[in-house]
Parts: sequence; structure tokens; C-alpha cells
Amino acid sequence: MTNPLSSSQGRGTWLAAAVTLLALVVAALAIAPAPVAFPLLLIVLAYAWPGVRVARRVYGDDPAGRTAAWLVGPLWGYLVTSLVLLVLWLAGFRHPLAVLVAPALAAALASRVRPAAGWVAAPAFERGEVAAALAVIALVPVIVGVPFARVGEVMADGVAYRAYFTADFVWARAVVVELAKGDVPPVNPFLQGAALNYYWLPHLLSAAEYRAGIEVLSADRVLLVNGLALGVVFAGFLYGFVRHFVGRPPAAFVACLFAVLFVSFEGTYEIWRLWQRGIPLETLRNVNIDGVTRWRFQSVLVDGLQRLLLYQATHHAVAYAAGLSALLVATHARNVAGWRTPLTAGLLLAASLLYSSFSALLLAASVSLVLGVRLLAARQWLGLPVAGVLVGGPLAAAVGLSFALQYVDTSGGLVEFGLNRVAARNAWVVWLLSFGPLLPGALVGVWAARRLRVRVWPLLTLAVVCGLAYFYVDVQDHMHVYVAWRAGHLLIIVFATLLGLGWQWAAGFGPGVRRAVATVLVVGAALSLPTTVIDVFNSQDVENRTMGPGFRWTVLLDPGEVRALDWIRRETPHDAIVQVEPAVRGRDTWAYIPAFADRRMSAGLPISMVPLRKYEQASAPVTALFAATDASAACDAAARLRIDYLVVGAPERQAYPRFEPLLQSRPDLFAQVFDGESVAVYQLRGAARTTPTTGPPR
Repeated sequence: MTNPLSSSQGRGTWLAAAVTLLALVVAALAIAPAPVAFPLLLIVLAYAWPGVRVARRVYGDDPAGRTAAWLVGPLWGYLVTSLVLLVLWLAGFRHPLAVLVAPALAAALASRVRPAAGWVAAPAFERGEVAAALAVIALVPVIVGVPFARVGEVMADGVAYRAYFTADFVWARAVVVELAKGDVPPVNPFLQGAALNYYWLPHLLSAAEYRAGIEVLSADRVLLVNGLALGVVFAGFLYGFVRHFVGRPPAAFVACLFAVLFVSFEGTYEIWRLWQRGIPLETLRNVNIDGVTRWRFQSVLVDGLQRLLLYQATHHAVAYAAGLSALLVATHARNVAGWRTPLTAGLLLAASLLYSSFSALLLAASVSLVLGVRLLAARQWLGLPVAGVLVGGPLAAAVGLSFALQYVDTSGGLVEFGLNRVAARNAWVVWLLSFGPLLPGALVGVWAARRLRVRVWPLLTLAVVCGLAYFYVDVQDHMHVYVAWRAGHLLIIVFATLLGLGWQWAAGFGPGVRRAVATVLVVGAALSLPTTVIDVFNSQDVENRTMGPGFRWTVLLDPGEVRALDWIRRETPHDAIVQVEPAVRGRDTWAYIPAFADRRMSAGLPISMVPLRKYEQASAPVTALFAATDASAACDAAARLRIDYLVVGAPERQAYPRFEPLLQSRPDLFAQVFDGESVAVYQLRGAARTTPTTGPPR
């Protein structure tokens, strides 16, 4: 077999490598200056390397095994090294060197893994393989480069953040700056006295880097460069995963192309709808184009993988990769009996759970079924309880660790079982719009798998599990759509893989059949491409200053706000409680203080947290404080809420015009410590602190 990594592949491979590297470098330099971007990229590479070494021991050290290791191994390494960093963090080693010590320790651990002579079968890689994989990887900087470069762009009238970066990205920023303070478990910046009930491990590396370079690094740049790097790593894994089922590089490339770019018909539908009504297409700038099924059909929405790459959801991508790796092990291990296969699958699922708990549950159910069926087919009756223990043990340990880290809010049930009526509403049209050409492509792929004798029932098992969860599981306070997001991403990967099999089968026929099938694929791509193009354009469109449905399409921090937030970050203790009025901040500046001022609030309304009710209850006294008519009563209320600083900006002035004059009337109670044109900061007398109590200097 030809070594797909050798130089004999010809000029095409080297050209693909050069183009991919150039796209990555250009995107990185657009996001951050070279002294910031390149070290951050190298750190992610160092975190990925141990996984390549482990994967080579799993797949074997022949050319096919080495190629598989380079595709799927980097995400394994990132997972393992992040867990090592977590151990260092929990042990109290939060020195800047921890960022570099973790990959060194992970590499040492990887070197102790014994070779297993390829006990997981690697695909039969072919000539041109590297070029196909690099072409998939190159999609990432092409998609995210410009939108990432414009996150937090400094413009003449302020610093701009485009929706939906004001949700996922700003939330990630709030988590990172809080983690960087070093409290374990991290404090909830939106609820006084509570822990951060959120799976925060995926943000630990960014937090450690931000903590290490707090005087020179921007949290924005750290998150965006890491997001770019992890997107590239995920794209490589996606190609490697698909190749385990699709036998030819061109077909695998087509599958990945459709998974990332050609998924949804929502863009075409919306263009047709506007044309029918005589509405200018300029209106598309004000449409959440990948959420048309939500707003036009009152159902759930399935985000395409481009949003997984764009909106800092790469922690879900890492979780998917870990769980899908477990599926690969369960499917392609040459022998499922014994301890090696179920234990490896269990460890991968445990890592997945620590990154995105609900995704891991979907994947764990699927992997368990696949292992069970293979054991029963092999008449390994005693292997069933052994596999149950070896898979369930690491998962139970991960669940225990997530509780110890206070990931989980135990104040009430978060998951609801039973028919999700929102998901069931207009389900046929919603699936057609959401999955576009992938649906018929997947059906053809199932037929093709029988002809090609490819084992795809594990993929179908995952599809059934995700489909059942889509319709019969719901998570509170996420508009009934959270499960559709997670299950939808996995279904896209499954359907695209099956579509690739369909193209592989068709390519074996004569030119006439190939041309006919290629024409169908081109039509499907043309009908689905508008969704991705509109979404990527809108993601970078910070010139759009119109109002969306309850939020601004672009949040602009004006120069006065930027100065005020910078003053708070520099001049107040890092554990100070700095309060705005949460209700009037709405859906676009809900994370104003935690994300942009690096400070905590007594209470806030984080749209990313569940259940939301306790935040609403905690915010009610804050709202009453801003509505106060007596300065002494307001001071007493603020003291009870343990507030150190009150921030009064445009939303507070508009909603409570009497509040700021009330504060100014009693300088003995409220000292104005920052006076900006658009924002003022007031410190409660007696609440002054001059130095932080813990954590790094600010």
C-alpha cells in the first residue's frame, strides 16, 4: 500500500498543504498579532501531540495506522492534556508554567501506553489522501477567518460584537475570565455565593493562558485563536471519522464538504419567501438564517456545523469527537471481547461527558448498544457484564467528577422526558429544511452500504438514538431547542457520512450514472449553500446596527463604555461585586460586567444557564434597588446584596431616570469613582477594598 504521507503523492498534495497553511496563517494574523497568534497555535499543537502517539499505538505503526493517528489522534491528545491541566489546577499549581507543564506530562503518559498491534482497524488509505484531508481542514479558516477577525472590532464609534457572538462567545469570555481568577470550583459571576454550575473544563486552557498573560493578552484573542485551532483539529477528525466508513478519498471529501457547507435549505426558502412577498433581499441581513425553522415554523432549530465552528461551540465539537471515537473503537475493534475495547470506549465517553454532558449521553447510549450487539453476535455472553462495568466505570467516575466540580445544578430537574411538542410541530418540513440534501443522500447511502458491504448499522444506531432524543427529550429554559442542537449536529455527521457512501457507490458505475448523480449533488449543494453564505456574511456584519427580535444585531460598546469597563478591570479588586440592572440589559448586554469588566455581579440573568428561575428570583431585589426612591434605603439594600460598585449606563438611565440623581444626592453613601459620558460608576461608602483577596493581580 502506498504511504499517503510520503512525498510521492505529487504536487497536488504539496499544493493543498501550502494553501491550507496559508489560509490558516492569514486567518490567525487577522485575528491576533503574530506574537499572540503563533504561540497560542503552538500551545494547541503541543496539547494535541500526545494523542497522536496514543493513536499510533491503537491503530498500529504501519502507514495506514500512522495516517489514522494523525487524523483522529490530535483531539484525543487535546482531551488528555486538558485533563492533566485540570489535575494541576485542582492541585493548586496555577502558575503560568502550568500551561506548558501539562503537555509535557501528557506526552510522558502517552509514551507509557503499550503498542497494541493495530487492534482497531484503520481505513485502507490511498494516494491523494492527505490532499483530501487538507482540503477539508482548509474550510475552517475560510469560514471563520473574517467573522473572527471582526469580533470586538474597534470602530470609529466603539467596539462592535455581532450577534450571535453576543451569546455564545460573550458567555465563553465570561467563563474564561472567571476561571482565570483561580477559584476552585469557580464562582458563579451571575449569582452571589454560588458555584459556576457549568461544564467549564473546555475553557480551562484559555483561562490558564489568559491568567498567565493577563497584562498583555485579550480574552477575545485567546478565545478566537484557540477556536480557530480547535476547529482545524475537529475538521481533521471529521475527515478521519468519515474515512472509517467511506472507502475512497474523493467520496469522503464530498461527505465532509456537505457536512460543513451544504446542509440546510433554510437560506433558499427564506430567499424564495422574500421574493414572493416583494421584500428586498437586503432584509436577509436581519434574519437568523439557520433558525428559520424556529421563527417561521415555530419548531426547533438545527444549527449547521458552520455554527459549531463560528460561535465558540468547539467544546461541543471536542465532545462529539471523543464520543464518536468511542463509536469507532466499538465498531472497528477487531475483537470486542476482553477488557481493551470497552475500557477504551468508556474512557473516551468519560472525556466526552466532561466536555459536553448531554452529547456524551447520546453517544454513550449508542456505543453501549453497538458493543452489546457485537458481543451477542460473537456469543460472548460473559462479555456483556464485563463490558458494562468497563464502559460504565469511567462514565460513573466522570459523573462523580462533574458533581465534585459542581458542574451540575441540583436545585431541580433539568431534563424532561416525553414528546417535545415544539420538536414535533411541522416536523417533516423542519427536517427537510434543516438537513436539506443530507436526507435523500443518507437514504441512498444506506442502500449503497448494502451493495458495498460496508458496516453502517452503528451509524444508524446513533441516528435512531439522536432521533428519539430529538423528539422525546427536552432541557429546561432553552426554548425547547437544546436537544435539537446537540442531536442535530450528530445527525448531520451521520447523514453526511452515508451521503459519501452513496457517492462512492455511484462512482463505480459508468460516466452517465456518475454525471447524473453529480448533477443531483450539485443541485443539492446549490440549494443549501445560501444558508452558509448568508450565515457567514451576517456573522461578520458589524455595520448592521438595526434591532433584532429583542436584541441588537450588533452590540456596540461606545468609547465611554470601553473606558469605564477598562477602569473597572484595572482599579477594582478582582473579586469585587459590580452591579448593573440585569432586567433592562436584555439579551445583548446580559454579560456586560462579567464578560467585559472581568467582575462578578450580585445577580444577573445569564441566558446560557439553566434553570433560569433562581437567577430571576435573585435579580428581583436588584431591580427593586434601581427603582428605590430613598438613598438610605438604597444603600441598605445594596449592602444586603453585598454590592461594592453600582454601574449606571444608558439602559439604567433610560429605565430609571431618578436613580442616578438619587445616588448623587448622597455622596456620603455613594461615591462617584468614575464619571464617563455614557457610564458612571458609584462605590458604596465602606465597601472600599484596595487589594484583591485571592488570584492574580488585575
